[in-house]
Amino acid sequence: MFAATLALAASVFAPGARKIVYFLHVHKSGGSFMCHNAKLNNMSARYGMNCNVDETQWCCGRADTRAAQLAYAQTTAYTFVANERYMATHFVPSAFTYVVFLRDPMKRYASHYNHANPRTSFATWLAGQPDNWFTRHVCGVRCKGVPKYGLTPYHLAAARSSLLQFDTVVMVNSTFVAQVRNLNAYLGWRAFDPRPINQRRYSPALPATVDPRTATLMTELD
Repeated sequence: MFAATLALAASVFAPGARKIVYFLHVHKSGGSFMCHNAKLNNMSARYGMNCNVDETQWCCGRADTRAAQLAYAQTTAYTFVANERYMATHFVPSAFTYVVFLRDPMKRYASHYNHANPRTSFATWLAGQPDNWFTRHVCGVRCKGVPKYGLTPYHLAAARSSLLQFDTVVMVNSTFVAQVRNLNAYLGWRAFDPRPINQRRYSPALPATVDPRTATLMTELD
């Protein structure tokens, strides 16, 4: 599986300054939990929007460029930002500490189904969802407009390259709480609330068969 913690970037944004924590919030993968814990640790964030910086849920800056990301970092008052859309193409490790939570792809789809509460079966709903949700969001803008089932080894390589640039990758699994405690120590956070946020207990009946292309690339990232 993914390494729980990757190496800390050696660069710093400014002498004595703490870098902004940049959280890629993949929908139904612990994003509200992470935002809540940021609040407990007195991080400056837009809590009324679940730590997204604006209504677009994109972060950060006005364009998908390194310059736009850096300009945002130099002017924002936030110390914790979330991106609930596609990952930016360019990382700026001098300005941001990058964090992402990942989970089993089918469990994420099931949780998304519960959250959406549609008037259809899980199988019908799943058929209308984008494929390879994690791969697309970690790959970022390069994968955003690719048609369903249209991802190629190029996009998988782009997702892997992006993933390796995160400072910390946490898996939402049986060791999640222990991993987050390590993450908190890594970030210098002391407060911690292990209780889940926005969790629904109901588990939909998984279809007997699922198109293997739905999450095949994400499985290959393991």
